Amino acid sequence: MARVSCALPAFEVAPSALRACRPHDVASEFMSRLDPSLASSGCNIEVYRLQKLREEDQLYEGDELLCRFPTWHFDLTSLEELFQEVEDLKSIQAEFQQNYENALSCIALCGEFVGSISETDDAVDTMRNCLLERDKQLAAEKRKHKKLRGDLLAIREQTLHLQQLVLDDAAGLDRLSSASNSHRGALPLNSPGPGHLGSQGAHRPIGGPRSEPRWEEANLAINA
Repeated sequence: MARVSCALPAFEVAPSALRACRPHDVASEFMSRLDPSLASSGCNIEVYRLQKLREEDQLYEGDELLCRFPTWHFDLTSLEELFQEVEDLKSIQAEFQQNYENALSCIALCGEFVGSISETDDAVDTMRNCLLERDKQLAAEKRKHKKLRGDLLAIREQTLHLQQLVLDDAAGLDRLSSASNSHRGALPLNSPGPGHLGSQGAHRPIGGPRSEPRWEEANLAINA
């Protein structure tokens, strides 16, 4: 059977170097361009002299055949760039995977945060209701204190009025006492007092008129 391989352009040997170039030199240059580590690994490379076949040429068992696209400008350099692009894409894909996992973690944290925000909103509403109730209580306390203050002022006014009445009564009693004392001091020492009869009273005829001009004057002075 015949084996068919795919050929990619690797490099070209200058016409001036063809005389000194040997198959070993071509194999070494090929390995350095394909992968420099192949030279140290002892990889064996076969070098063939190719001849383009014609349409009528006969194929035989054991032939090594090589196919290539003459108009396809794809060489080992392009292959290397393609491999490098694949490696870069793998790195980008790994980065995207890490970002995706981080995004999932962030979404989970956001869910917990949203839940905590809901709980916080409930707590804020509860606190707001408590503050409203406290404001109502303070307003009621202020009204109560205002009413109590008004009551205390009214009691104070009533107390001052009562004190004034007591002082006025006391002043009236003092005036009466002073008038009584002054009247008693104006009476003669030998005049008969209340309940006592004088000399004229002792000789007053029975059934006769009772004349007490001095007591009438005293009563008028007291009443004044």
